[in-house]
Amino acid sequence: MQITVQKKALEKMLNASTQSVNPKSPINAIQGVLLTAKGDTIKMTGTDLDITITSIGEAEVIDEGDVLIPAKRLSDLVKNLPDGSINMESKEESVEIHYGKKQKSTIKTFPVEEFPATEQPDSLISAKFNTGEFLSAVSKVYFAAADEESRPVLMGVLFNFTPFGLDIIATDTHRLNIISTPSETDEKQVVVPKRTIEKIIRLCKDEEITVSVGESIVQFAAGNVIISTRQIAGKFPPHNTIIPKEFSTECEIDTKEILGSLNRAVFMVPLTKQIPVVNLSIADNTFTVNAQDDNSELNESYDCNQTGDELNISFSTKYLHDLLSVINSNKVTLKFNGNLCYVQHDNFCSVVVAVVPVSAVKESA
Repeated sequence: MQITVQKKALEKMLNASTQSVNPKSPINAIQGVLLTAKGDTIKMTGTDLDITITSIGEAEVIDEGDVLIPAKRLSDLVKNLPDGSINMESKEESVEIHYGKKQKSTIKTFPVEEFPATEQPDSLISAKFNTGEFLSAVSKVYFAAADEESRPVLMGVLFNFTPFGLDIIATDTHRLNIISTPSETDEKQVVVPKRTIEKIIRLCKDEEITVSVGESIVQFAAGNVIISTRQIAGKFPPHNTIIPKEFSTECEIDTKEILGSLNRAVFMVPLTKQIPVVNLSIADNTFTVNAQDDNSELNESYDCNQTGDELNISFSTKYLHDLLSVINSNKVTLKFNGNLCYVQHDNFCSVVVAVVPVSAVKESA
């Protein structure tokens, strides 16, 4: 294999494909990035066996072929090369990299045949979305997925395809986020790992993204980047029954004001607490945020439009802050039922977000 490629193009492809490479893997092939040259394009593929990322770019292909190169070593080298053309030529057990006028580096390669075969989805379902709208939707949901491995299915985001739209759902059992976006497909449910969603948000920039679903693989393709991921097996918990149909208290408040209070409340909560808590009270059209420890106290009140009962309730500061940070509106209405807080905001599509507080105590007027 021999190619000539521009340094900036190669660096961009490496930045994408190495996102799924584990440089500390005991399997040498998993530490590498597979460079495939064919026609007038090159592909760079990295995998950790669960997530595979392929980046595609243009190059002058002198000799077609494949070479498996240690990803970190190649990435570190390319990052520090001067701008301009790079010539790469594979030898029997190495790759020579020529740059500048007379400069050359050589990297020992891995056997190509040891690189895992890339699984392709058998396309039971395929749907296209505007990338900006799709990323906006998943960004409002994915952070509610769990980080702990006690229940693996909760470390994923549920994609519920229906003939009427795509519901994207995440929960860690303490909070639940749901968003709906238009699409027309057959019915299918798949759970995509949270860390895959993070890579999609980071890497997919083209105008259109195609989601293809197979029996065990889900693929996200946007422009020159293709991300394939294994689905998480297991039954996702039911979510429709969690959202209340009636509310005892509703409160409309300025979004920036409450976010500002939550930002300040973080500094008032003891760092030793496992779950930092902020206390909210609603009475006489006044919304009060309180946070305290043994040495300090924050107490801030704001005007609000209140309907229903007075309320005194406690939340995870992080959960409430995460939720309100994705509401693109000057005003937000918080709705309460028992120990549940519910927020609904319609931005570019139908949006439903529910947050389960840590604890709640209702006080009647």
